[in-house]
Amino acid sequence: AIFRRNPPFKSILVQQFLWGLRDVSLSTIIAVMTFLILKQESSVGLYNSVLGLLFAAGAFAAGKLLTPAHRIKLSFIGASSLALSSIILSLWPNFISLTSFHLLGIPGLFLTITLGTLFFTIADLDRQSWRLKYAYLVNRDAALGSARIISYLILWWLFTSFSQEAVIRWWLIFVSIVPLIIWLSVKRVSLHVHNR
Repeated sequence: AIFRRNPPFKSILVQQFLWGLRDVSLSTIIAVMTFLILKQESSVGLYNSVLGLLFAAGAFAAGKLLTPAHRIKLSFIGASSLALSSIILSLWPNFISLTSFHLLGIPGLFLTITLGTLFFTIADLDRQSWRLKYAYLVNRDAALGSARIISYLILWWLFTSFSQEAVIRWWLIFVSIVPLIIWLSVKRVSLHVHNR
């Protein structure tokens, strides 16, 4: 019923599923790599604290810059920076690449904020009151959650079948493609909303 009332929501679920394949699995790999590169818990804590402050400032700036008129262009910058960050880290797994990965993740906020905004924009196309729109939230969380479980199962199988270095490198290359695929969907849905 929800897809008959609101066909673009299918694209939103695809975006969320793809994001779920990327986000938690990549966070896990990055956490392990950070500890292996920095080696000491105190260094990891300080490093993560500095990054947290940078990301908070970046999120504030990204939120101010993102407007419906600039959504497609800025989300492409975000998708490209996320893709580039993963490729750099897959090629050179060292401290400089790890730092580049995180710094390039700041413009990546343009894509992550756009995904959230677009979800609510598409849900609002449905004329029902928000009290009756819980199905949108349930479907979104189901897409995200199932993708995260699948990504962990795939990683578990890969780590038990191949070397850790090879798995990390190839997973980073795989997740570098995902933001660009998501952006293509974001562009299509954004144009649909704009042309209504």
